[in-house]
Amino acid sequence: MKSPLAILLTGLVLTQMSALPGCSDDDGGASDSDGDTDSDSDTDSDTDTDSDTDTDTGQDTDTLDCAGGRFDVVNDLCWQHPASEDEYVWSDAVSYCSGLDQGGNTAWYLPTKQEYFEMLGACEDDVYIVGSGTCATCEESANCTAMFGGYGAWYWTSSVPADTSQAYRVIFANGSIDYTDKTDTFYARCVHE
Repeated sequence: MKSPLAILLTGLVLTQMSALPGCSDDDGGASDSDGDTDSDSDTDSDTDTDSDTDTDTGQDTDTLDCAGGRFDVVNDLCWQHPASEDEYVWSDAVSYCSGLDQGGNTAWYLPTKQEYFEMLGACEDDVYIVGSGTCATCEESANCTAMFGGYGAWYWTSSVPADTSQAYRVIFANGSIDYTDKTDTFYARCVHE
């Protein structure tokens, strides 16, 4: 059972989030199974002395819309939604994002591989060391799933390895991050701050 202070703070946080420019709380304020007004599953495995028996995982799956996309509450980025319908060579993906006017916003750019790492989460150590490897799939990442569901396509990043004829790409279906020739064609999912 949540204390009155916790309930008050939860309501205050939700009120503040819905006051952000271009953002709204998708869940409509409806109560969920744990009695609060967001869609997270609270579980509290701490060793405090209060009488709660729930466990707060810190994974709030509220989906916030932002100007032209879905707001990434973990990284404070707006991810384009829906993504491009066309596939592009890398240079055209960069141009597509920099020229995008969606949701009244024109400050879009092609995300870095690091921004994908942070959005997906649960990445292998090699991903951070050598830049390629595996992170969580979109379906395994509460953050990604809340924004997009489960998408399986390859997406370009703006990041380039030592061989500048190549660029990094990410696939949501298996969380794989690697690089390939810039002349290959993949989708673009742009972001803005």
